[in-house]
Amino acid sequence: MRRWLALGVAALWVAWPRFTQDSVLQLPEWVPVKRTLVEAGDSFEGVLMRLGLPQALRGQVVLAAAGVMDPRTLKPGEPLLLVMGAQGDSLRLVHLEGDVRCVEVDLPATLHGGALQITSGKVSARVQVLGAKAQLVEREGQVGSTLYEAMVDAGGSPQQVLAFADIFQWDVDFLTDIRQEDRFWLVVEESRVPRPYLGDTVTVEGRILAASFQNGGDLLRACRHEGCGENGFYDAKGQSFQKQFLKSPLSFRRVSSQFGMRNHPVLRRVRMHHGIDYSAPSGTPVVSAANGVVVKAGWENGYGKVVRIRHDRGRTTVYGHLSAIEGDVRAGRRVQQNQLIGRVGSTGLSTGPHLHYEVQENGRPVDPVRAQGAPGKPVPASCLQDYLAQFRRWFP
Repeated sequence: MRRWLALGVAALWVAWPRFTQDSVLQLPEWVPVKRTLVEAGDSFEGVLMRLGLPQALRGQVVLAAAGVMDPRTLKPGEPLLLVMGAQGDSLRLVHLEGDVRCVEVDLPATLHGGALQITSGKVSARVQVLGAKAQLVEREGQVGSTLYEAMVDAGGSPQQVLAFADIFQWDVDFLTDIRQEDRFWLVVEESRVPRPYLGDTVTVEGRILAASFQNGGDLLRACRHEGCGENGFYDAKGQSFQKQFLKSPLSFRRVSSQFGMRNHPVLRRVRMHHGIDYSAPSGTPVVSAANGVVVKAGWENGYGKVVRIRHDRGRTTVYGHLSAIEGDVRAGRRVQQNQLIGRVGSTGLSTGPHLHYEVQENGRPVDPVRAQGAPGKPVPASCLQDYLAQFRRWFP
């Protein structure tokens, strides 16, 4: 599905408050003298200590910075720098926060012979909003060994792989249904953000606007729609991709988080008379396939540890042989689609770790693979024509 996007590059500015004074572009060149990265469990004051700021100065910095940032939101990997003005008479602390904000804290201090000396004056802090040039990027490819490897080879990130799988999770079991020669295509927003003080540029991925997936003989095409009705992805007729039941109670996103995207456990799906058995390592996360109310969470004969959930229209789902049931999953409790309810195990009458999954309708078993249930709300009639025009833009 090769195509060229005749789309111009537009300059976008993130919608943060504007700061017109003391922009880094109006100041002399600043020279980094010390740099550190936020580590898991770091406090703001701990990072300042690692940069060599004395205790008398650290307290002032924390107070001043509190007006422009939340020190509790430091994320691992974010850089903090101590920079010196080109004239050698000024010192500044810089925190590159996320991909769009640069927190600058001017310090009443100088460096002499590598030693920090406090001078007269006050600590002051400001925020610089980083400009980003945004463009639309097209990615496509064919699955060789895994969808992850194919999408990364096409320029996508691990988070983009998960976002892509989220779109089609009601129609495709991304743990068991992926075949060699399946094809994917998507259009994403992407921004290049220059970072001051470091002199480099980072790529910031935005939303997926349109996507398609050729899974065996099935071609799925989805377009993002927002601002009228429910935000989400819809098909060529404006029908929502979201459905009452997920294709599988083993979430691609959660399994990827636990085992890593490169090393998914080999999952095998075997249809049984009353449901499906998923062969998976003990501890693999199990989610609720649909919204509902828990009617049982505990031990039940051959099922071992089991969760039973009642849904709309007389349907019930059953999750058997679990090694553990989540603490907040109890009879009478409501659960949401994709909520973690337990872990794969081998309790009850079981020959090895696996999940036994059933869908029942008015007490009688139905094929879980075909039990998608009611679709989500379609695009409202008042904006359907605008949506269809957008869909045809991506899929002429």
